[in-house]
Amino acid sequence: MDGFIWATCPSDRILNKLDPIDGTVLDQIAVPDASRTSGLAWDGSAFWITDAAADVITKVDLSGNILMSFDAPSTGSVGLACDGEYLWDVDWQSDDLHKIDPADGSVLLTLPAPDSRPAGTAWDGQYIWINGRNNATTYKIDPSNGAVIDSFATPPAAGSNNGQGAAFDGQYLWIANSDVGKIYQIDVGNTGGCSWLSEDPISGTVPAGSSDLAVVTVDASGLARGSYNGNLMIYSDDPDEDPVIIPITLDVGVVAVDDEPGIPKQFALSQNYPNPFNPSTTIEFALPGTGYVTLQVHNVLGEMIATLVLEELAAGTYEATWDASGYPGGVYFYRLTAGNNVQVRKMLLVK
Repeated sequence: MDGFIWATCPSDRILNKLDPIDGTVLDQIAVPDASRTSGLAWDGSAFWITDAAADVITKVDLSGNILMSFDAPSTGSVGLACDGEYLWDVDWQSDDLHKIDPADGSVLLTLPAPDSRPAGTAWDGQYIWINGRNNATTYKIDPSNGAVIDSFATPPAAGSNNGQGAAFDGQYLWIANSDVGKIYQIDVGNTGGCSWLSEDPISGTVPAGSSDLAVVTVDASGLARGSYNGNLMIYSDDPDEDPVIIPITLDVGVVAVDDEPGIPKQFALSQNYPNPFNPSTTIEFALPGTGYVTLQVHNVLGEMIATLVLEELAAGTYEATWDASGYPGGVYFYRLTAGNNVQVRKMLLVK
């Protein structure tokens, strides 16, 4: 709103006006009678605020005066957005997304949230964005049916999962992460649609206890320099099964000349070799600086089945070998983590 960021502060029950350049607090509005301010939306003339403790949605003017209020659709309302006509609220207890008539608080539509423990909610003019805290992922949602159109790992990295606020300023998505106490500006053009990421097939049937092969293609053609984030999401038709989410990062840049032999310029995880393999394969990775490193192998269910590296390493290029003699044939994923850097690749064990 008005070129600034507005954010709620649950403990102090106030609205903070922030400078988007450096986060400086420029103004504050006290919310009277609030117990725990949470979700926040702007309808063009006034704020709408969810009270996560009292389960009430309140309309407040720029002076903090309450204009109207009504009961939230259910207990646990924490995220709020306005599409210009209606309000959208997410409930972290029921894992539901509600379309609400602001005139009387009536619920016009209820959709399942894409993740358990949803929180921050934003409207970009066409779609809804929701922070899913359970899978540390931010989702782009079709408001007509709740279908997931796109998603990316909530910054700063997978595992920092307390994304509790979201807003859209007409160009960028802003996400507040209370795990690290920071607000992030996201270029959704670098994630929207994930045109650089595709998979084949996009659906199929896999019998229980077996596996199948899917090909994931990353195409950097036409992309500007920068870091692009996306997720490979595997859904089951079992409603009790959570989706398997595999984060994928594409770094587009220029090839640097190594003027200091032996010291890599970029964090990198290479394709294993040989691939396909039986029974062992080698994984090479590069570290531009010293850090605590983990290299782990996951099955297609997302379960970690082997740890190849778990230690602090100096800058350099390293190799690790995985002996898969005791594992069934199929697709596996290996994930390298060093600080905030994460990369994932796929490999195929053939038996």
